[in-house]
Order: sequence, then structure tokens, then C-alpha cells
Amino acid sequence: MDFYGRNSLHGFMDEESNPPQSPPHHLSIRTRLDMYDQDLQFSPGRPSSPRVNPAVHSMFPPGSPESPWTLSPLQTPSPALLYHCIASLHRQEGNIYSIALSKGLAFTGSDSNRIRAWRQPDCTERGYIKASSGEVRAIFAYGNMLFTSHRDCKVRIWNYTISDHFRFKKITTLPKKTSFLMFPKTSSQQHKDCISCMAYYHTEGLLYTGSYDRTVKAWRLLDKKCVDSFVAHESNVNAIVVNQDDGCVFTCSADGS
Repeated sequence: MDFYGRNSLHGFMDEESNPPQSPPHHLSIRTRLDMYDQDLQFSPGRPSSPRVNPAVHSMFPPGSPESPWTLSPLQTPSPALLYHCIASLHRQEGNIYSIALSKGLAFTGSDSNRIRAWRQPDCTERGYIKASSGEVRAIFAYGNMLFTSHRDCKVRIWNYTISDHFRFKKITTLPKKTSFLMFPKTSSQQHKDCISCMAYYHTEGLLYTGSYDRTVKAWRLLDKKCVDSFVAHESNVNAIVVNQDDGCVFTCSADGS
């Protein structure tokens, strides 16, 4: 995951307000048994590259040897370049599927069941959200809400705060969980394949999800219901966006349309 800036770092590297005061805990690499939707956990920032000189190395807090992430050193862009890589976060194994920005944080989704929050611009990890399902294919941030899609073809909606510590709380899951006795099978509202993209229409409070099952679904957040579903393409829906002026939905697909 790379961060890019225009011409110089002046506009990008604003001073961050007070860093977290409490001592962070170590992150652990995910396991199949360690998947729950509760309890905030903290983690230290990632170490810089071993080739960094001592002056640059002092910019980064010590990292955990158990984390699958490493951080490259911050770099000063050349005045001759319009864009330049400022810093990179690297995951040792697996894929990074999604990224979203909100309130000075960059959120990343990967094969893991953890959605990690990185402080801009020094890429220090503020914490992570741990869900019960991994393979976070899409992330969308709006205000203090975070929408994430997972391997189980469901969307989870989180509320988070970043005052002294990064804290989170799961608001709901789409589609909503129902009684096993009443609905023993998969909900008819649920996507049949991975959810690849999301968009939010602020005026109506509608969340749109696009999937590899070729469909687009509209979810009304007020009552957490799927209010519309249609086949949008002949192949995977890869991206979706909503015009906030008139609510028009645009999609693109692997079918070339």
C-alpha cells in the first residue's frame, strides 16, 4: 500500500494531534480460532526498513515481530517529480484488497479478519477492528461510520472514535441476522458471491453494494433492509459510485461495460 503526494510534503504531512497515550499491545497474526467481533485491541507502529539511517529510524516507534506488516521509510520527493511515493506499507503474505480514508486515518482490508487503522501521514497503526469473517474486499468510510464487506458475502457497519484511543463498535450486519429456526437457509437478500464495491447515497441513507454475482443491491440503513436488487451486468460488478446530486448510480464490470 503506497501513499503519494504532489510536489512536496507540505500539504500532506500536517502535524498530527496528540498520539495515543496508553501503551499499545502487540498484534498477532490471524488464526481461524481468533475471530470475534468484540473488544478493541491496540498495536504498535510498524518498523522502518533496516537500511534507514539512525536519524530517520528515530521517526518510527518500535514494531512487533509478530505483525505481518512492515513500513518503508518516509521519503522526500524530488522537486522535478509531480508525484512521488512518500511511504509504503507492505504485508508479508496475502492480499490487500481495499482501502478507505477518513478523519486522518487510512483503513486497510486484506485476507485477514482484521481491518487495520493507520494514522496519516506517518503510517503508525492506531488499532484494528476484528470481525468474525475475513477477506475484506471492500471498505467505505462516511463520517464515523465504516462499511466493510467480507468472505461470508455480508456487510458489517462499524462506528469508531479516535480521541485518545481508537475504539470501535459494530452497529449491524447486512443482511440482519435472523432466527436459525425461522430461517435455516441463507437469506434471499444476501449476495451469492463476494461484495466487491460499495457506495453510499447520503440524502436517502442508501448503501449500494456491487458483487461478483453480477447484481447490485440497495440497503436502507434506517431499517437495515434490502429495498432493491437487480442484475446490473453480465459479469462481475467491479466498481460503483453514486452521484450525490441526483442519486444516479454508475457501475462498471468485467464484461467491458
